[in-house]
Amino acid sequence: MRIWLFATTVVLFGGALAAVACSDHAIVDGRSANPNFERPDSGGGTSGTSGTSGQPKDLTSVPGSGLAWCDGVFGARADKFESCCTAADKATFEYQLYGGTFVKLRDECRVRVEQSVTKGRVHVDTANLAACKSFFSSWSCGKLVDLAYKSPVDVSCIATVFGKQTVGMPCALPLECAGGTTCVGYTSTTEGTCKTIPTAGQACGPLMVDGGGSALGFATAATSECSVDSNCVKGVCVARGQSGADCLNSSDCASTLNCLLGKCSTTAPGGLGATCARELDCVLGLYCTNTNKCATRKSAGDACSVTNFGAECLGNCQGDAGAQDSGSCTSFCGSP
Repeated sequence: MRIWLFATTVVLFGGALAAVACSDHAIVDGRSANPNFERPDSGGGTSGTSGTSGQPKDLTSVPGSGLAWCDGVFGARADKFESCCTAADKATFEYQLYGGTFVKLRDECRVRVEQSVTKGRVHVDTANLAACKSFFSSWSCGKLVDLAYKSPVDVSCIATVFGKQTVGMPCALPLECAGGTTCVGYTSTTEGTCKTIPTAGQACGPLMVDGGGSALGFATAATSECSVDSNCVKGVCVARGQSGADCLNSSDCASTLNCLLGKCSTTAPGGLGATCARELDCVLGLYCTNTNKCATRKSAGDACSVTNFGAECLGNCQGDAGAQDSGSCTSFCGSP
C-alpha cells in the first residue's frame, strides 16, 4: 500500500476524496481519474432531473440535507473503513492517515455544506443519496484500502448537489455556484464571487495567501475551477500540456492525454510487464518495481522492500530497513 501525499486546498467533487498537505491547492474530482468525464450539466440528465441541464426541477434547500450528503459520501467511507480494520490496524500510522482523513472530511463537510444549505444556496437531491452511500459500503475491504485516494466517482454521488448562485452572486464554496460557473476568490472566512468558468490566464479558485491555497472547499458535478484543458495553479488558470509536454500526473495534460513516463502522451498507463518510472505509469492495481516494470501487488507473507514504502504490497510492508532492506507484506484492514 502506498502512502499518498496531497496538495493543500481541497476541492471535492461528488464522491471523490482529497486531503491537505503543503504548497498549492488542487481539485480532485472525476476528471483526475478520467480526463474525459462528462459533467451532468452537459446533457443526458438523471432520474428526477430536467433531462437537458442535469438539474432537478425543484431546487429547494431542505435543512439537514447537507448533513445527509456529507454522511453519505464521506461518512460511508469512514464507517466502511473502520469496519474493515482490526484493533492492531487502528494502532498504525496508516490507519490514522486514512481513517483520520475520512473523518476530517466528513466533519468539515457537515459544517460547511450545511451552512450553504441553510443560506439557501444549495439543493441536495436526496433521492440519490441512498445509492451514493451503498456504492461505497458495498466495496470489499481490500478494494477500499487499495483505492482509498484513487477511487472512482459514482454517478449517484455526482448528480446529488446543485448550486443555486449565479454570476455575480456571493459564494463561500464552489458548490454554491450554478452549472457553468465557479466560486473565485473565497477563503475560509470570507466569500468569493460566482463567475463564468475562467479560461487560461484568468483568476480562479480560492484567494491565495502567501503562495498557497487558503480554504478547504467542496465542488459539485457542474463545477470546474477552469475551462477544459486548463488547471487552476496558484490562483490562475494555466493551459494543460499538449503531447510531449512535461507532467507529474494526467491532470497536467490536455483532456485526451495521459501522463506517462513524465510526458503527456496518447498512450494509456501500462499493464503487467510494461515499462514504468513510477506507479502512475501502470494501470490501477499494479505497482512499479525497482527494475521499472509494472507488476502485480503482493499479498500477505510475500517478501517486500521496506524502503519502497510498501508500494508492492496490497497491505503494508514490515521489516528491517537496514542493509538487507528485507520485509514481509502484512494484511491491513482486510487486504489479502
